[in-house]
Amino acid sequence: MAWCHASDRRSAAPAGTSAFLRGSDGSVSEHAGWSRGRRVFHVGADAPWPGARLVSAFSVACVVFDFDGVLVQSNAIKRAAYDYALRALPVSSATIDRCLAGGPGDRADIIDAIVRTLKLPGAEHATIVARSVQAYSERCDALLPQCAETDHASETLAQLAARYPLYVNSATPEETLRSYVDQRGWTALFRGVYGRPRTKVEILARIASAERIDPGRILFVGDRLSDRDAARAAGCHFVGVQSAGADFEQDAELLDSLRDLSRYIARAAVQC
Repeated sequence: MAWCHASDRRSAAPAGTSAFLRGSDGSVSEHAGWSRGRRVFHVGADAPWPGARLVSAFSVACVVFDFDGVLVQSNAIKRAAYDYALRALPVSSATIDRCLAGGPGDRADIIDAIVRTLKLPGAEHATIVARSVQAYSERCDALLPQCAETDHASETLAQLAARYPLYVNSATPEETLRSYVDQRGWTALFRGVYGRPRTKVEILARIASAERIDPGRILFVGDRLSDRDAARAAGCHFVGVQSAGADFEQDAELLDSLRDLSRYIARAAVQC
């Protein structure tokens, strides 16, 4: 069982209070602190502060990971790749950021939206989009194999793969995504690696069908609000992980790193 705040999350806990996770051996370790403005959980039988309310556990049957920012530290590389691919065009960095924040989509959707701001004739627009997508893809293909994995990614994947079916669910084109996963020696750890042209919601539904489980037994791990929205739309559980590109609100439920994921699942507390 687990406890979280019922209403005002910042005032409900004493100033400076942190949440703690209790291991199966009885050990207790500090989790994310309230000083960072994140929603955290106290695991154990006793309410950790006045006003905390009990939330139910759920049984995880499958774990699904976003790729960029969750398994590899690629968000900055991919953002810079847009600047590189569009460097010859009169588009500002602010325009690129605005289109990136405009909603879910793959590289082609995002570049199309950026180029559309130039209001070019149809044939010219299509040519520039195709050329820019190719430049972006080539840049990512050259740099992604060199970027570091996120903290404890390989360790966490190896631990969880022994207990759960694992999947990757990304907005990266599927063939490219599979090459990235394979380059890191992770292919054998995943039952499936899925990307565009399917949406993340469609992929989660496909995974639930393949595993013959209720979507509510799937835990999707992501680093963006769009990941959380996809999980909700598919009826799955979600937990965020901190990354350079994370865009969650201040009180979002976040793990500091994948190192905390196995423990989170073991005491699985749903969002409240």
